[in-house]
Amino acid sequence: MTRRLAVLALVAAGGGAGVAGSGASAATTVIQLDYAAWKGQAGLPVPVSHHRAIALPKALVVIGGQDRRGILQTGVYRSVPTSKGECGVWVKDAPLPAGLSDHGAVEVGGRIYVVGGLKAGRQSGVATDEIWGAAPATDGRIRAWEPVGRLPEPLQGHAMAAVGNRIYVIGGTAPGGCRTSAWTAEAGGRIPGWKPVTSLPVPLANAAAVAVGDFLIVMGGQSPGSGKTLVMPTVYVGPVGADGGVHTWYLASTKLPGPWLGFGRCQAAGVAWHNTVFCLGGQDPLWFLIDSIAAASFDATRGELGGWGVASGPPDMHQLSAAVVWKDWVYLLGGTVQGVVTDKVLRGSFVASEREDD
Repeated sequence: MTRRLAVLALVAAGGGAGVAGSGASAATTVIQLDYAAWKGQAGLPVPVSHHRAIALPKALVVIGGQDRRGILQTGVYRSVPTSKGECGVWVKDAPLPAGLSDHGAVEVGGRIYVVGGLKAGRQSGVATDEIWGAAPATDGRIRAWEPVGRLPEPLQGHAMAAVGNRIYVIGGTAPGGCRTSAWTAEAGGRIPGWKPVTSLPVPLANAAAVAVGDFLIVMGGQSPGSGKTLVMPTVYVGPVGADGGVHTWYLASTKLPGPWLGFGRCQAAGVAWHNTVFCLGGQDPLWFLIDSIAAASFDATRGELGGWGVASGPPDMHQLSAAVVWKDWVYLLGGTVQGVVTDKVLRGSFVASEREDD
């Protein structure tokens, strides 16, 4: 048996497709999404897209978005999964004070923060700097929202993630255009202020962001080009220092795949599970909806992203969806199916196994 560095690769077995992790070892850890096991769940009360979702210890929560007519939604919906991952009926919790889409949402320290987004203006939607907070009950129930701070400027379509007790807001679109800026704040109930961290190398909006260990990973997105908007194939990695700062962003060596042989996607959903990152759906550089899932291992000790594998999504793949991980399952919630805003919810299963190297 030869010891070697395992290369990230898509594997197929028994109708499944998965991703092999990286690391010098006689055995390779294979992270699989069991595509044969995708299963429909209880649907949302209303079809939504451009919404956000979070996973709490005992519940899944869907927040805001737009309906099929593009009307901004205040709805906040909660489902309590069973021990086998089956979603219960979705119930309506306390609504947002105003309709929102393209916002950020994260749970830190038992509190939910809804940050920025697109809200109704006099004639059309406008970006907001408002931050709303809620303290869910032990079952995830949300009884009220309260204002807990403001962003440094109005933003929509920003990426957002949390490391420890700190929130990070990255890029986005402000009234003055697409932003390179990145900010951090300590989440302690109220958010009294934001500190700037190192800006992204390029302006970026509608990217997907996840945190793995002490690293932020920002995947794809849109950036202004010469007379047109570019859909980006870039993956930026930002190490978070002991002071909570991000002192550099570096470009991962592997491009984010798009459809077919192309690269790049925006408005995708990003999740992480066991040091493997997944980028689900989105739009390609020609603005077609993408029905595939890209996955790559991430070495959180060295800050290195492995090569990407790509597989087709489930038959009713959701694009422009929200995605969350709860225990060993990933959930696709709402979004669009074949261009139509949907209320459907799908659940997929993660499996980790060891494969011996020859």
